[in-house]
Amino acid sequence: MKRILLIALSAFTVVAHAEASAPQGKLLSVSTFSANGASVELSSVQMPDGKVCRPYVRDVLLGADKKTTITTETYCDGDKLSQG
Repeated sequence: MKRILLIALSAFTVVAHAEASAPQGKLLSVSTFSANGASVELSSVQMPDGKVCRPYVRDVLLGADKKTTITTETYCDGDKLSQG
């Protein structure tokens, strides 16, 4: 567990703002999250109905085989967050 925490703490995010039209909405920003050699691209989008959807990193796991897995989810304006 300590190793996962260290990987998450040593991860970094680079944010680049963009204004481009995407078929599913307007691209607002693109971020790259990296941890232990693995990375994911996170793109925030404004949907045609005006809602903004933002991805976030939910988990960073290091497997027994030393392979890093990054799990993401997306939150859109108006979504209900489960509290656990």
